[in-house]
Amino acid sequence: MTPRRPVTLADIAARAGVSKAAVSAVLCSSSGTIRVAEDTATRVRKLAAEMGYRPHAAARAMANRRSNVVGVLLPNQVGDPLTHPLGFESLMGLADGLQVHGLSLSLARIAPGGGTVEQARMLRERSLDALVVMHQVPIAVAESAAALSPVTVFADCHVWRPTGCLRRDERTAGILAAQAVVGIPGGHPVVVGPATDDSFAVVERLAGIRSLIPGVEAVAEPDLAKAQPAWLVRGTICLCLSLYQALVVRGWCERLGLNIGRDVAIVCCDDSAQLQRTWPDLARTTFCRHAMGLEIAGMAAAGIHDGLPISRLLATSWVDGSSGHLK
Repeated sequence: MTPRRPVTLADIAARAGVSKAAVSAVLCSSSGTIRVAEDTATRVRKLAAEMGYRPHAAARAMANRRSNVVGVLLPNQVGDPLTHPLGFESLMGLADGLQVHGLSLSLARIAPGGGTVEQARMLRERSLDALVVMHQVPIAVAESAAALSPVTVFADCHVWRPTGCLRRDERTAGILAAQAVVGIPGGHPVVVGPATDDSFAVVERLAGIRSLIPGVEAVAEPDLAKAQPAWLVRGTICLCLSLYQALVVRGWCERLGLNIGRDVAIVCCDDSAQLQRTWPDLARTTFCRHAMGLEIAGMAAAGIHDGLPISRLLATSWVDGSSGHLK
């Protein structure tokens, strides 16, 4: 069976009794001097729907001088280049949000510690309407990428400008975690953080904790392949800066026979969709990264059409799980 030929602008023009340029002006918002009366435009749109017309993305992009593509620069996860679950949650929200605005997503990744952004084809060929720089992209790399894009949004990123930036309120995340454990009798608080990470999120969360618990000891996450951490004993209150540290500490508690919520308390400054299903009793600051992706999409769309909105912080809240107690 011969496949049906796609409906073209010329087909619609013949049925409507108008020029192809007029149909293009109505359906593709093409620029030029063509002006179409509203009743004619309504008739063209109705015929296009009846005939099953589907717009050609490349042709529309040429007419509008826009690609309708938003690029995303995402770093490989430090220490685990094939794993970035939090980035995936944000990307899913971003893709959903861009679709609502009639935009598509294109992904480029860089190696930990940097990389040459010009190597990414979408940046080298300047084929984007906007770029989103996400997570722990080094500032120099982020700024270099921004210079290759007409509109740049920095999301959960080191760069902070008056406009076009979006982050979670990380200091409040630390404060909420500290508030949850201040006053627990017989407890010894310890901040557990990544071994090598000076990102704004880690710095802000630690500052929030220390604003309520000055001088609290900070230790690197214990390696499950090495010796038992001396600080992890009965009565320890572990304030984990990210969910990765919370999971590692849980693994050590299971190995040492320490009961979480009785012998050891664990609270966390972060959250994930997977964690909500696999460890719902973890005391933590809750935050939906898919929702943040939707916000990023709206910011990018606004930047393309109206100009970048003012930078802002997203709120977070507390989940009082049973892991955050000592009995």
